[in-house]
Amino acid sequence: MDPEELSPLNKCSNNDCGNKYSVPDTPNNIGGWQTDRTICMDCNREKIFKLVYNNLKRNNFPREFWNIANDEYFKKFINWDSPAFKHNAKGIKRVKDRLTTENNLIALLGSHGTGKTLLGCYLAACMGYWRKSLYYTKQNELSIRIRGSYNSKTETEWDIYRELINVNFLVIDEIGAFVGGSDADSRYLQAIISGRHDKQKSLVLISNLDYEQFIKAMGSWITDRLKGSHVSILNFSGDSVR
Repeated sequence: MDPEELSPLNKCSNNDCGNKYSVPDTPNNIGGWQTDRTICMDCNREKIFKLVYNNLKRNNFPREFWNIANDEYFKKFINWDSPAFKHNAKGIKRVKDRLTTENNLIALLGSHGTGKTLLGCYLAACMGYWRKSLYYTKQNELSIRIRGSYNSKTETEWDIYRELINVNFLVIDEIGAFVGGSDADSRYLQAIISGRHDKQKSLVLISNLDYEQFIKAMGSWITDRLKGSHVSILNFSGDSVR
């Protein structure tokens, strides 16, 4: 029997391509990104890369992570066998499995350079690929942006608050790293976390502090927000991999 009768070849639906490929041989995902089985693997890689790249670029994510959907980048940097990721393997799997549900509160805590921001950006990129709105900020950037709104004619404090509680997936990095933060800074953060909790919107909080230091920096009010089945707290430790 002709091999093509066993596994018929399909023509890529991308008009600029025309490659033939076998659907049974096309995986359901590439590096965690769901594939489009109407196009060939080469076109899938290009489509996934462009979509993720543009999503992260326009939503304030660090430039070093824009290429996160590139095959070589993924193989080099997203090493699930690294000590920090291996230690949190079950937690990471739980987070990934629940990613498309609403009201996830994910806290990534611990040592510098262990992959917390990388993981947060990867999770956000997955959400962006599934057509969810996303945004990244650092705590000090958030405080500076809100203060700047006081004398702004184009953006108010309410505009910023409304934007950050309504986006589908928000990542707030470097919590507790802002030296000299005021009570107002803590209130901004508390309002955003509480607002997203009320709207059941997913949130990733990233900090180089350990759990006890994190609670102290955030205030006792955060403990109520860190309870429930929708919460995942992952503690990263070990040497920096940078």
